[in-house]
Amino acid sequence: MKLKLTLLAAVAALGLLALPVRAQTTTAPTNIQDIATQAFTWATAFNTNITTFRGGSSVSLWTAAISEQRGAAPLINEVGLSYDVFNTSAFNPATGRSTALFLEARERNTGLAGTISSFQGGVGFGLTVWDLRLELAVDIGDNLIRAVGQDRLYGEVNFKIMKALGDHYFAHVGAFEDFPYAVPGLYAGVGARF
Repeated sequence: MKLKLTLLAAVAALGLLALPVRAQTTTAPTNIQDIATQAFTWATAFNTNITTFRGGSSVSLWTAAISEQRGAAPLINEVGLSYDVFNTSAFNPATGRSTALFLEARERNTGLAGTISSFQGGVGFGLTVWDLRLELAVDIGDNLIRAVGQDRLYGEVNFKIMKALGDHYFAHVGAFEDFPYAVPGLYAGVGARF
């Protein structure tokens, strides 16, 4: 059921790409309401000058903090690396859209103690619209600190939204679900593309 909700959210997010686009402004905010309005405007507008997710950049390196529900550890850190194996060479400058197929690897640990909780890797599909990239990935992992009754091997469906912060840096949020044990999680973090 949760997997269906995750996939429904991914399809809904892709549908938002068909909406009209507002341009970003550079007016400095003068009060707290203006700051909130400007932050919302930044998050929902496309910057057509940033080339973080297109061009020569094909490697992503990121870190994230994860809140995992019903897992062995409720708060987990993640370090990940992905490589775009295939990019559409025909980036459309009129719409700002391009697609990519990528390989990824992730290592998760339990925080300050540094106990490695899992390794995983897989394949995914990325859709770029100007300075925004949506990713859907399927991974296979080895859970080293599994909960009682869980096998070490698991699968994961992962949906991530990445927003460019500059020419090489991005912030991201996402959701995942591990199966067959239905362990959902949410995460947020930052990363860089080279």
